[in-house]
Amino acid sequence: ADFEFTWNALPFADEETQVLFTLLDAGTGDPVYAAQVTGATAEVVAGGTLEPGRAYFASIEFRRTRPSERTRLATGEETTSAGTVTAIEFRTAAVPEPFSLLALSVLAAGLAGWRRGRR
Repeated sequence: ADFEFTWNALPFADEETQVLFTLLDAGTGDPVYAAQVTGATAEVVAGGTLEPGRAYFASIEFRRTRPSERTRLATGEETTSAGTVTAIEFRTAAVPEPFSLLALSVLAAGLAGWRRGRR
């Protein structure tokens, strides 16, 4: 299933806000996902990107983008601008593997049959 990250508002309402969204594996520090969008209040990470039962570090950086900076960005020049960063650490829920679910189902059916046979 997809995993959606949302935030309530952009910090710079008077100008376009560039959002840099990054996910890192909390154990290794390796990047898992990154997106760069303008003016967004959500980012959807496709199902299968995050492994069940693992810890991740999410960083959302909001950058103020002025018209002159947008021109430089379009030409590939580096720019620096004021911004704010929000970060959280979270863990995905562990999901039982299919074989475990099958074993539990067989056990439950066996117990039900055993109990029925004793009556």
